[in-house]
Amino acid sequence: MNKPDQYHNHEAVDRLQICSALVAELLIDHPAIAAHPEIQARVLQADGLLMDAYQMMALLHMQDEGAA
Repeated sequence: MNKPDQYHNHEAVDRLQICSALVAELLIDHPAIAAHPEIQARVLQADGLLMDAYQMMALLHMQDEGAA
């Protein structure tokens, strides 16, 4: 596997944001999920983890941009 470069990092930031947006748009308020608070809580937790990863990846990407 090739070492990721700044373009890979940028792409990863974008993909994490897309995944989080899809979770928010398609799952969190879905009637079947909203009807089960324990399931909705897990979906919210998953979205939170995606956003944590987004923040971490964005920081790495900004650091790479500064070094370039």
